[in-house]
Amino acid sequence: MHVLIAEARPSTRAALRALLEHDPHCHRISEATDAQGTLAALSDAPDPVSYTHLTLPTSDLV
Repeated sequence: MHVLIAEARPSTRAALRALLEHDPHCHRISEATDAQGTLAALSDAPDPVSYTHLTLPTSDLV
C-alpha cells in the first residue's frame, strides 16, 4: 500500500512515518507539506491512502 502523509508540521509527519514504517502493508510512504504538493503526489501515485490535514498551506486550491 502507498500512503501519502499530507501535513504541514514536520513533527506530525515524522511521527506518522515512524508508525507506518513498521506496518508490513506499507510499501511506500510519501509526504507533502501543502495542497499543491498533495495534489502533485496524488496524481503521481496509483491508489494511495492519504492522511491529509485539511488546513494545509495553500489549501484554497482543494
